[in-house]
Amino acid sequence: MHRLFARLSHKLPLVLAVLTIVSLSTWSSIASAAGRVVWKQTTVEEKGGDGEGEKGYWRLDLEVHLSRAPDVAYYPVRFEFQPTAYYERALVDGREGPQEMTQQLTGQQSLIESQDLGFMDPGTGKTQSRTRFTFKVTRGHGYVAGEYKVTLRDAATGSVIGVPTTLKFKGQNKIVDRRSMVFQASDTKKKKKAAEPESAPAPAADEEEEDYTPAPRDESSEGNEPPPVEGRPGGGCSVGPQGTTGGAALGLFGLLTIAGLASRAARRSRIG
Repeated sequence: MHRLFARLSHKLPLVLAVLTIVSLSTWSSIASAAGRVVWKQTTVEEKGGDGEGEKGYWRLDLEVHLSRAPDVAYYPVRFEFQPTAYYERALVDGREGPQEMTQQLTGQQSLIESQDLGFMDPGTGKTQSRTRFTFKVTRGHGYVAGEYKVTLRDAATGSVIGVPTTLKFKGQNKIVDRRSMVFQASDTKKKKKAAEPESAPAPAADEEEEDYTPAPRDESSEGNEPPPVEGRPGGGCSVGPQGTTGGAALGLFGLLTIAGLASRAARRSRIG
């Protein structure tokens, strides 16, 4: 028994040290969680918007109350903005202009804003347990008109300060066209045909033959008509009497033949 107490007495300081660390960390977490966050407005209007969802921002004002004054002048925190709803502007069938509808969102990734809260009182130079803070979130960082569940956490320990709050960001998002698509190509062609002037239809070949009647002959102009041209037998045109050119050629060929034969006879007589 004495040995058991001796062993415990040697380990008692270590056990007390561990319990102290655990209790301090637990108390710090409880103290941070016991803090309070007061938002000046939970519905914030967009500023600097262009009406097309490209530009704009929302300015947020809040007060943070801690259970005790922090040991440092600037207290690092993290704002987590989890989207829970989206304000949609859509064009729908049967209604004029964009219609605003709230689309509920689930399982969205949070947008993180890391900030340093100042708890230093410039008059006394001491830290206070509460402070006021103002910052803005912009469309350029991924924020849109809708609703967000905002949680404030201690950046060092991750413990929650206060309770999560739902903020509503009012503004105009991009317009989405949800109207049904209608192809009106046939209607357009019909309109073009109706606009063109109608031309008279061309008469059919049968109608032309039936309606055709030869023009009456003018008897008064019979004496003025030129005489008919008489055709020559054999057709075609010729200059001078026929066969003249052919006869001359045959005569010339005969003379040349006779002259050739006479020349050969003379040569033979000389040789003989």
